[in-house]
Amino acid sequence: MAVTVPKADFIGTLLETLCYGMYFVFFTRFIRVLYARHLAGRPARYLLAIAIVIFLLITAHLSIQVNRITRAFTDNMDVANGPALYYSKLSKKESAAKASIYVALTLICDILMVYRVYVVYDRKRAIIAVPFVLFLADLALAVWYVWSGSHVSRSRLGMSPLVPINIFYGVTLALNLLCTIMIALKIWTIHRKLPGRAVAGVRIQGIVAIIVESAAIYTCVLVTLIVTSIIHTIGLWIVLDPIPPIIGMVFMNVMVRASRQYHSDTFLSINLSLPTYLESEDGKA
Repeated sequence: MAVTVPKADFIGTLLETLCYGMYFVFFTRFIRVLYARHLAGRPARYLLAIAIVIFLLITAHLSIQVNRITRAFTDNMDVANGPALYYSKLSKKESAAKASIYVALTLICDILMVYRVYVVYDRKRAIIAVPFVLFLADLALAVWYVWSGSHVSRSRLGMSPLVPINIFYGVTLALNLLCTIMIALKIWTIHRKLPGRAVAGVRIQGIVAIIVESAAIYTCVLVTLIVTSIIHTIGLWIVLDPIPPIIGMVFMNVMVRASRQYHSDTFLSINLSLPTYLESEDGKA
């Protein structure tokens, strides 16, 4: 049986709900981590603000999606192919809102990756030249994507603009891979210079593993999204809907797991910049 747009969006919403539940677990753990830092006299107000913004965006997207599914399958129940009729007349404002949430979450995580490279490389601006250019390209493509989403043709049954998605997430993929490689190389270089690597190096290797694993998960999601959009398959709906909570899970997973691997007293004798997201606002552990 062929998968229609309503069915694909329904499946995507179910996956998004499942991913949202897992994301919420990571979110609550991260709040506990920040609370522990606060009790230890190391508040992280900026991280808390970012985490709350991400939470609100992901929750807003799920609310929009649940409202869309409810209306699609309950409105016009006395009309043949009511869900298909609903998707053929999607609200442009609603499509623009969903696109805005996608790009906002992606841009927040992208700029944090660029900032992390900046911190790890001793705040040298020249180092982040290429990542920052990629971020600016992402920003420009984000505007294009949102504009395209607000002008989607009804004849396409609400399908998101494919070309902006391909290019936007292609640049995002390149940016994240580049930043991950740069951070991993820097940490590995520091690890090789550490005296007594058998003790301190274990924690550094753990952080590298966390970053690489999270990047691998995000990369697989982006590649799947790009492939489904290139071949113009209805599966794009299934892949696209759960992306917001997946982004949140990857972001929170790095911070929560890194907090268990890294303790500042381990590196008291060395001026070391670590790629953990649990640094204070002034860049010191």
